[in-house]
Amino acid sequence: MVMVSCLPDDDRGVDFDDDEELIGISGTVGTRVGHELISSLSFVTNKKYYGSFGDEKKWDTHFSESWDLGLFDGFYGRYGWYLDAVGCCLKNII
Repeated sequence: MVMVSCLPDDDRGVDFDDDEELIGISGTVGTRVGHELISSLSFVTNKKYYGSFGDEKKWDTHFSESWDLGLFDGFYGRYGWYLDAVGCCLKNII
């Protein structure tokens, strides 16, 4: 299970099937309390769309990224009080 949480006591999660692969992410970037941050995040698999998780506002900027070469291997990012940046690591298909 991939846990997705916006608040310390928030225990929502995403439970992928064994044959389910992450093929993309999408979300929004916005400004909260003077900080630019990832305001919402969604996950796209070969079977389903999960999300949106977070606090999306109508004035936030949308982003999306998908891939057809490589398999998802993990996330990386930067955070402090908020999620400032997120990226995906892919591994080569040999």
